[in-house]
Amino acid sequence: PIGWWTTAFTVLGWYWVLVGAVLWARSVSTFGVDNLNLLYVYHPEESRIVDSSIYSVLRHPIYASAIRVWVGLALLNGNGNSVIFSVFVPLGLAGWIRLVEEKELIERFNQSYLDYRKRIPAFWPKLRDSGRFFKFLFTGS
Repeated sequence: PIGWWTTAFTVLGWYWVLVGAVLWARSVSTFGVDNLNLLYVYHPEESRIVDSSIYSVLRHPIYASAIRVWVGLALLNGNGNSVIFSVFVPLGLAGWIRLVEEKELIERFNQSYLDYRKRIPAFWPKLRDSGRFFKFLFTGS
């Protein structure tokens, strides 16, 4: 159905798709594909916790970009079912990250990763860090 929300969904959808795409591109260009493809799994002796650049604002910028694009596409679709379903994507990713990826990181880095996880949110920046988040989107640093 068409109504006032159609324009709102379209504008919000394009906003989320654009922010997600830029976040993904900036993250890949800043850290390279190797770091984003679980380099620490294959070369544990070279691994370390990265808490600079976007990793000082978000723990999982690539997943955060995927969530934004997913939500944006659901809004552009304009179907209530796709919008409702888009809520489950972050929940599924959060479960995967907690049960699999972060479990490995905790085993490797112990308390230092637990401290990092307490300080830095997974997907959505803290309000006070939104300036740094958008600076990274615009400048890559």
